[in-house]
Amino acid sequence: MNDDNLKQEIKLDNKAIDKIKIENLNFSYINKAGENKFKRLIKIPFIVPKKSTLKGLKLCIHKDTGSKYFWLSFWFNSKSDYYSIGKFTDVFRITEVEDKLLPIVRSHTNDKGHWVRNPNIIERENERVILIYIDII
Repeated sequence: MNDDNLKQEIKLDNKAIDKIKIENLNFSYINKAGENKFKRLIKIPFIVPKKSTLKGLKLCIHKDTGSKYFWLSFWFNSKSDYYSIGKFTDVFRITEVEDKLLPIVRSHTNDKGHWVRNPNIIERENERVILIYIDII
């Protein structure tokens, strides 16, 4: 996959993700000053239907480790943000992403599909409540 291919989407399929090899990816780019720079990671969007709960799902590949993560890009309060869903492994695949993402999207979006709650903030608040509860005991 070269730099031109990175601008394209990939099929939402375990085999398509498995086929992506870090040695075939181009992490370099030329900045506005004409200098050659390197990205720490590459985000490749998946081909999903527009009205799908998977809209905004991307595969994030880290240059240093070659690890592949699922990220969900979304807009909340007129700002772009992302939610890390999990690392692509032999156990955590597309089916697990769908199972984890469906309740999050349903509880954090309105009928029009607009994000009304930020899953990152809710997750932090839930962790804080659990930690406070443990301290009391």
